[in-house]
Amino acid sequence: VKKAWRRLSLKYHPDKNKETGAVEKFILMKKAYDSLTDPIASKNYAMYGNPDGPTRVELGMAIPTISKDQQGIVLVLFLLVFVLGVPIFLLCCMMGGADAEKCPNGVLKDTMEAVLKSVSASTDVKAAEALLLSSAESLGCVPLEAEKEELKALAGELKVKAPKGLDQASKAHVLFAVHCKRLHGQLSDSLRQDLDSILPKWRLISLAIAEVAMRQGFPIAVEGALELHRSLVQALEPGASGGNAELLQVPHLDVERIKQLRKGPHKALDISSFAELSTEERKKSLEAVGLSTQELLDAEEFAKAVPRLSIVESTVFVEGEDNVCKDDIATLRVKLSRKNLAKGEAAGAVHAPFFASVAVPEAWWLSFTISAARGAKTRFVRVTNTAQEVDAVLRFSVPSVGKNRCKFSLFCETYVGLAIEQQITFEAKLADNPGNGGADPDDDVSD
Repeated sequence: VKKAWRRLSLKYHPDKNKETGAVEKFILMKKAYDSLTDPIASKNYAMYGNPDGPTRVELGMAIPTISKDQQGIVLVLFLLVFVLGVPIFLLCCMMGGADAEKCPNGVLKDTMEAVLKSVSASTDVKAAEALLLSSAESLGCVPLEAEKEELKALAGELKVKAPKGLDQASKAHVLFAVHCKRLHGQLSDSLRQDLDSILPKWRLISLAIAEVAMRQGFPIAVEGALELHRSLVQALEPGASGGNAELLQVPHLDVERIKQLRKGPHKALDISSFAELSTEERKKSLEAVGLSTQELLDAEEFAKAVPRLSIVESTVFVEGEDNVCKDDIATLRVKLSRKNLAKGEAAGAVHAPFFASVAVPEAWWLSFTISAARGAKTRFVRVTNTAQEVDAVLRFSVPSVGKNRCKFSLFCETYVGLAIEQQITFEAKLADNPGNGGADPDDDVSD
């Protein structure tokens, strides 16, 4: 059964077969395979004719007999419900229409349509930023008359360029610049509330750009969207990198203090080396740059919370098979451990003091690059499990026979400067019957 499943899956898998009806045949094959190998699916097939279990639910309703004396009351109730109730219900639906204009990911439908049309293989962080600031959410951020002078002054001070076709920078452009330069204290209460309101929306849009790029196989666009996302969460300018940008994420550190910290006895060149210092070493270094007692406590809490992910083990295999063969759908499994957590603990919300309106969860992205005859191909998967020990799993098609040298990377979507990269090699053999994709054209595919 396994050999037949393997032969047919190679022939009809959607990644290999683009013919009409191939997807449906693959789904039917999977159901048949489950019925023959999985006890629960087999039992469901025997009882209901479907390995997934019952697919129909029959409902019945008992209608009471109404006497002539009560028919008048029933008629009145009918009129109240259908003549008054239905219009009121429809009116309520119309008033709540804003939610109906959103996609399941929380992004407005107009914005998602623009993302799907605009994301390409060359979309970098600047292009992702332009897409964000031209979104329906950003265009809906309209300035009040009393805010226009303040916005104009801020745009001049921060040198915010006006978008193409406009005389001056939009409200969204100014708020974005204020946020990335961490100048929230210069905003009026009204503008600060607007910034706090739109930041969660911008975060969802940046993740939507990353998801679309991932599905279309655009690694540059994925990395650009995630760089934009990290900038939003940590209030840093897109494209900012290096030790200074990383250490700005530590509470109470500014550019001047970072310069002193990097010259101190226990040099912290980036966020990873800062987190790896012992408690006593961190305390001495931070006291030397002028942090108060309370500020030292804040920085220590940050150091304990900042993720320190390590790779425990990485393997490539094919489920149910002893060997990996060319054209197999193989699995990369990476076992991870959070060194900053004890066993049984889970990561909480990330440290994001300038993103105070919403708790932002920690998440990572696993990218896997494998060389093939037509060039390197990169796949991604988002890892949202916050446990102390995590299995990150990614599936891919094996491109060639022999030794396959690959690279996988893990990078955090919420902190700047946290990334791990590792090489992995596996051996792939030739399938037993490689002719016509390993499948017999006379084989029958059915439930």
